[in-house]
Amino acid sequence: MKPKYHMAIFPHQFGLLSVIHLIFSLFGAWHYEVFQYLNALCMPLLFYSGYKFLEIICDTAEVILYYAVFFLGCLPMFLYVPFVYGEIMSITFTMVLMWQVLRYCRTGRRSCFVWGTAAIVLACIVRKNSLILLIAAGIVLAVHSVKKASLWGIAWFLVMALAVSGSDRLIQAHYEKVSGIEVAGGVPYISWVRMGLQDSWAGPGWFDNTSIEVYKEHGYDTELTAAAERERLGEMLEEMWEDKASAVDFFRRKILSQWNAPEYSSVVETKQFDCELQELRGFARRIYYENDPAVWAYMDRYQFLLYFYAAVSAVLLFADRKRGRCLAEYILYIAIVGGFLFSAVWESSSRYVIPYVVYMIPLAAVGMCLLTRLLAEKIPGRTFLRKIFSKSDIKKAA
Repeated sequence: MKPKYHMAIFPHQFGLLSVIHLIFSLFGAWHYEVFQYLNALCMPLLFYSGYKFLEIICDTAEVILYYAVFFLGCLPMFLYVPFVYGEIMSITFTMVLMWQVLRYCRTGRRSCFVWGTAAIVLACIVRKNSLILLIAAGIVLAVHSVKKASLWGIAWFLVMALAVSGSDRLIQAHYEKVSGIEVAGGVPYISWVRMGLQDSWAGPGWFDNTSIEVYKEHGYDTELTAAAERERLGEMLEEMWEDKASAVDFFRRKILSQWNAPEYSSVVETKQFDCELQELRGFARRIYYENDPAVWAYMDRYQFLLYFYAAVSAVLLFADRKRGRCLAEYILYIAIVGGFLFSAVWESSSRYVIPYVVYMIPLAAVGMCLLTRLLAEKIPGRTFLRKIFSKSDIKKAA
């Protein structure tokens, strides 16, 4: 926490630090594998949350089969399970939040307030970019409150916002008390935006350490750094406006470098082991050291299918006017759009994209199910495609 050291530069990581600190306090210093076990325990909850979300928006049993296939086939997501960082936990708890928001909008049950609030607080503790999902939830709840002429949705959003802000302040206050050192302002957020809009040796918007260098140049003063970064950002935006062709090319390369990376940095980020190379299982060696073309070809094709069917679901769901869909059913799309815009202006990293890829999994399952139905109606003679049982049909048969 002292000037020039890690937590003085990245104070937004105090929440994640508190989780690791708690684990070390309970299980002994450096027992980071407990964090990995927690990630593994999150996976069933992540699957269940997506399943419950689908159960509300889609009435066919086969969509769950498609969902299971897409979920179990997402290799990059599973590679992040042993990664000692907040990706898996934040993805899980934000998915719980979206399920609870949809559940509230469809049923009006206020028990959703408790589970949803706890979920977003835990998500924001481990990963601050979970705030994008809080904003998505706020949009849905605000529209729902207006339609229902009820303030409960807006009140819930305000409670969540206060709980997230309050938990962050409490954690920082705790470390100020035990250390006797005031929490520093750290690198201002605008530095990450400026770096995210800068072409450099690292790539379009990728981390090149300049945000930390500028912070150092200004004596580790957050306000002075923010003022300098605002001035530089203004100059960059003017340059982009004057040379629009270069700006378009920059954003094209930046978006592709993040969203068209089938492994989503999972191999690079998790290539650390507590054993020798010869002790690794064959599958791990093929992924991390042998650059097996079959593994990379699989992830490439999986990404294509996921994006394709998620797009199909977007087209078909938005075109469906037969039933009165509430905005909450589209909360995953709102979150993905928010993540896309965030990735366009913030520091580049395909690792930051993995949450929104996971949010596409239920949508891809819906897209495959809807496309199957459409083909069953349009293609003559394919009667087996028409045998799609809804849950009500299954209950009647039982």
